[in-house]
Amino acid sequence: MPPSVMPPTVVPPPTGGGRRGRTTLVAVLAAVLVTLLAGGGAWLLYGDGDSGEDGEALPPHRQNAALAWEQPVPRVPLVEETPTTWFTEKFVVKVPVTEVAGFRRDTGKRAWRVPLRGVTCGTSVEAAAGRAAVRHGLSCELLTVIDLARGEALWTRKLPVPAGTEPDTVDPGRLAVTEEAVAVVLEESATVFRIADQKVLQRLDRLDGSCGVKSVRGGAVLVARAACDGRQVVWVHDPVTGEREWAWPVPAGLQVEGFPSASPLVVTLHRDITEGTHSVYHLPGKGKPAVPIDMGRNVDREAGLCEHVTPRCPGAVAGERTLYLQGPKHASPGDSSAQENEVVAFDLRTGKAMWAAKPEAKRELVPVAELQGDLIAYEPATPEKGGALLRYDGGTGRRSVYERHPSLTSEREREVARNAAPLLDRGMFFLSAEDVYPWEEGEPEPALVAAFR
Repeated sequence: MPPSVMPPTVVPPPTGGGRRGRTTLVAVLAAVLVTLLAGGGAWLLYGDGDSGEDGEALPPHRQNAALAWEQPVPRVPLVEETPTTWFTEKFVVKVPVTEVAGFRRDTGKRAWRVPLRGVTCGTSVEAAAGRAAVRHGLSCELLTVIDLARGEALWTRKLPVPAGTEPDTVDPGRLAVTEEAVAVVLEESATVFRIADQKVLQRLDRLDGSCGVKSVRGGAVLVARAACDGRQVVWVHDPVTGEREWAWPVPAGLQVEGFPSASPLVVTLHRDITEGTHSVYHLPGKGKPAVPIDMGRNVDREAGLCEHVTPRCPGAVAGERTLYLQGPKHASPGDSSAQENEVVAFDLRTGKAMWAAKPEAKRELVPVAELQGDLIAYEPATPEKGGALLRYDGGTGRRSVYERHPSLTSEREREVARNAAPLLDRGMFFLSAEDVYPWEEGEPEPALVAAFR
């Protein structure tokens, strides 16, 4: 998906959702041509065919972007987790406690909602084929599969869970979807249902009872973390049938911390949950040996690359051939009051470090995504400067600016980012809340999701 490098003067993106007429389209193209001729430069529009409602092109990426819209959080009496965010061409989808809600990408307005009985107990990390899964109910006894493009529930079924199960007793990572199946972990077993007809395809455990499934991850493949006779193992299953294809025994004395990516399959390990990340492996699978990542001192091991409260791995991003890991923070040269950190690029085929992405002066750096083989990383806002997305050449690590945010809204950006994950989808940047919490009148109102354009 090629990015657009926009000149300082640009045609404003559409703010409404209706189909534009031929006259308007001609006027917009004419204005674009004038801007190009006046600036004397060349720049690219999206060429990936992504489109919005009624075939309308999504708002183009801007190098100088601004806070376009915010969706406020719902009122809640207690802190509630809402770590998952899903995207379609038209919608940004969140699960604010008692519903699944789709917001328009262009305006942030709520487009649809799917009410959930009870409260949310867990969601799939990923969406696949435009579908995602939610576990909910008074005792987490209900499983619902959502069609994100249409904004409706495909089906809801009851699960055989122990009576009185509380939402906070359901560990994260116990629900996953693939293009055709959904897997849910109940106690020590995972059941795989076919989405088309709810038929049970597989039960992911060993029949003799010596293995128990701890968590699952979906997407292009179905991955399960299991414990067999006291030792952990990673199982990889066919995403259509749920049948096990291969397994990788976790090195003795280590446990799975998280899966930064299912395709390519990358696993982070820890020896003790309080000690952070011990090691990282790329698992090519099907007879190919695991590739250990040679982290050395380049990676922030102590903080941990994957959070333990949610299945998300904010310190790691996996591309097709490259793994990007967040480095430890250190004092900025010449200013001990400010901190910086690098993001290190590793070759997944060899496990060796290739280059380190350095931030601008006195800024921190968070890996966000890989785009056309390049790293996109986020520099959070400071009191004086707005945030920025930096682009690092995949071959050399050479830095350029992908998107810069204005200093005028830096305080608001900092407030939103304090409780949010930085996400990039179809060239558009979002800060999406990890949880929602009570707030008093007069305090800064938290945002469920904020978009920049």
